[in-house]
Amino acid sequence: MVSASSNGNGGSSAFESFDKKIERSIQKLVLGQTLTSGTDGAGSRALGEVHLEVQNNKVDADIRMITSTIQAMIDAICALNNWERHIIVIGDEKSLNAPKADRDVKLKNAGANLTNQYFQREYGLQDGDVADAPQIAVPSQFKALPHRAFSFAASTKKLSVEQQEVEELSDGQRSIDLLDQKQVNELIQSSETPEALAFNLMKLMPGASESQFTANLEMALYAADVLGYVTASGDK
Repeated sequence: MVSASSNGNGGSSAFESFDKKIERSIQKLVLGQTLTSGTDGAGSRALGEVHLEVQNNKVDADIRMITSTIQAMIDAICALNNWERHIIVIGDEKSLNAPKADRDVKLKNAGANLTNQYFQREYGLQDGDVADAPQIAVPSQFKALPHRAFSFAASTKKLSVEQQEVEELSDGQRSIDLLDQKQVNELIQSSETPEALAFNLMKLMPGASESQFTANLEMALYAADVLGYVTASGDK
């Protein structure tokens, strides 16, 4: 039961309090929050932003409330007239949700792959608005050679004693001059024994180094074993 107050001054304040209570109750029901910040005779940018945010929330809440009802009416009209279905859009459908777009940019930079279906659903884009990213062909790498890290210090490293000996032997082998086949045949024909062959080779190559003499002696001995010495051929 509502009774009228006998105090004339209290009637106006009671109505204003009742009106604010109803307004805040409706806002809380629709928006889930109330605008409790008061100006107290002074305004600020922060307070203005709060007011604008609440106002936008109220508009969005109203749109969500009536869109389904209006869409049902449009669907019924299209069905009665055998028209194709029309989608009603209330508000600016091309507006960009800046916070959501900023969030998507951060997700993309973090490595998340957002699909075209996501953009169509969240931003109201149509088929063909978002093009697929071109597939970049990765050149196939030649796998025959092993992967080795290049080092500028590799050529300046000192060789070990064993490696140095191998290098010296290799250098010596590259500088050895071997006798040709004619010289080898003449050497074999003039020698009757391996000792004579070595002696004749020493006279043929007086200035040869030890490695060069050894290489030519081994070659001549092998050829003599195959061809035979002059004494063996004479017996035949």
